Amino acid sequence: MSTDKNRHVVKITVLLMSVFGGLTALSVGLVLLISAYTSLTGTRELMRSRAMLTIDALERSIEQHLNPALSLIRHISLLVEAGKLDLTDKPSLISTLNGSLSAAPQIDGVIVWSPSMSQIRVSRTTGGMPVTFSDFNPQDDGTEAFLKTIRMQAKPVWNDPYRVEGNTYLLVFAPLFRDGEFQGTIGAGISIQELSSYVDMLGKGLNLTAFILFGDNHILAHPVLQGTKKRRLYGDKTPLLTLAQLGDPVLLKLKGTTPRQLLKKYNFNSYRIQSGNSTYLALLRSLEAYGKTPWRIGIYGHQAALTAEIARLRVSIAIGALLLVIAVLTAIIMARRIAAPIREIASAAEKIGKLELAAIAPLKPSRITELNNQSHAFNQMLEGLKSFQTYVPQRLVKRLISEGSVDGAASREAELTVMFTDIVGFTALSERLSPADTAAMLNTHFELINGCIEESGGTLDKYIGDAVMAFWGAPERQDDHACRAARAALCIARALEKQPPDPRWPDLRIKIAIHTGPLIVGNIGAKSRMNYTIIGDTVNTCARIEKLCGQLDNGAGVNILLSGETANLVKDAYEVSRVGEFFVKGRSQPVNLWRLGTRRSADQTAAPAG
Repeated sequence: MSTDKNRHVVKITVLLMSVFGGLTALSVGLVLLISAYTSLTGTRELMRSRAMLTIDALERSIEQHLNPALSLIRHISLLVEAGKLDLTDKPSLISTLNGSLSAAPQIDGVIVWSPSMSQIRVSRTTGGMPVTFSDFNPQDDGTEAFLKTIRMQAKPVWNDPYRVEGNTYLLVFAPLFRDGEFQGTIGAGISIQELSSYVDMLGKGLNLTAFILFGDNHILAHPVLQGTKKRRLYGDKTPLLTLAQLGDPVLLKLKGTTPRQLLKKYNFNSYRIQSGNSTYLALLRSLEAYGKTPWRIGIYGHQAALTAEIARLRVSIAIGALLLVIAVLTAIIMARRIAAPIREIASAAEKIGKLELAAIAPLKPSRITELNNQSHAFNQMLEGLKSFQTYVPQRLVKRLISEGSVDGAASREAELTVMFTDIVGFTALSERLSPADTAAMLNTHFELINGCIEESGGTLDKYIGDAVMAFWGAPERQDDHACRAARAALCIARALEKQPPDPRWPDLRIKIAIHTGPLIVGNIGAKSRMNYTIIGDTVNTCARIEKLCGQLDNGAGVNILLSGETANLVKDAYEVSRVGEFFVKGRSQPVNLWRLGTRRSADQTAAPAG
């Protein structure tokens, strides 16, 4: 079926997803109600807010604290790029830097280097106002090499912490260009003392201790660092303190504690740390946007203060998971109940495609109106097909179904093998039988013959009174069509011998004629009523041979005569004996007739079975 035909059809998958989504939404809503009930009992913050939301808020707050440095650099870069700021105009440059620094109190200083390495620096005084600046040209090979690397960057770059004049700064740099020509380099710095004050404020708001680690063993921000007590531990080459120098007993044991990953999709780990007689819980998340060495932001607090919230969170999660399982199971049960009749229809339709109508049971009614109507219509169609099947050759219908069109039944010329069967003395027999007995005899007889024809792959063409006309080699191509017809004839003989005698028609005998030759096979008739049949001289000749069976009666229960054309094709597989040449009506040349015997054994011939 094309896409256009399916455009306005609702798929069962959409229905099931809607049911599942509705039940899931219901379960989530119930979890939210339970969480709200928990909060009403006196808990102002759940463990989820202490974990997921707290870490998220801490990360966003740190970004907001550091982003002004990036914003300042981008602002200056845009001014230089647009030609609105000339780095050689020192008064204008100093005024712009002073204004930018006034708007961002967390920034401690900003520096601009010219291509010749001259430097203009605006720093913040103890009072917080940007009132000092300097203009000098340092002869520092390390600085010059570093600035060359910054010149190659396409965006601002955070550098490792740098200690100067007794303070450690976080520095971000960016090159300045105008019309693709390098104009200089700008850098902005934020002191870790200022950052520590900000982190301490965030931690106190959460009633926890907040911190930032630089790598695994150095501290970047901590409430202790906002004062001056630790300054004596710093050295010129060690801008950051180690965890051992910091002296925080909880963080000192953090390095040796195995993390327990908590809610992986939120990208943070949890730690349980034993320090003295107290147990602490710590949450850490890695940040990789501020230089080559990753930062690790975190918080920690006493486990005793968090245990109740963890327990309530676990209960909520358990209840939510239970509701979710119930929702999923309910959706599965509903999906199975809805899909069951559809699967039955699909399976039955597949059997219809194979014309296995006898194996299809009527579909059961459904409580869903549309499915119930569909089952009713399908059952009506099935009954109609079963009735129709008795009037149409199954092999032809299967071929038309497999090819998807009626072109496979178009008339064509082919060499086929034709068979005529006839009951010996039927006219006299029918005169002494009642109409009902005559019909019963013919039905039994035709069932026997039709079974042998279908078993050998033949096509039953028609019934002509007590006679049967069949052919092999169409609609499917059968290179061994003559051998198949011979096999069917012997099958009829065996079946007739095994058939229990009936006193109403004792000693029933059959004549069989088989002939091979060219024919026209396909749809013959009017457009409103077609018949898949064969026509041609071969059919007429076979009918004449069947008439000769009466003259050449050998007294057997089944008298089988073959034309010379058929005998030549089956002689390697079956015993044949020549009867002679005979003239038949409508042909000027005599017909060479042979009598069909038994099938040759495997050691008599190497030819394949017919």
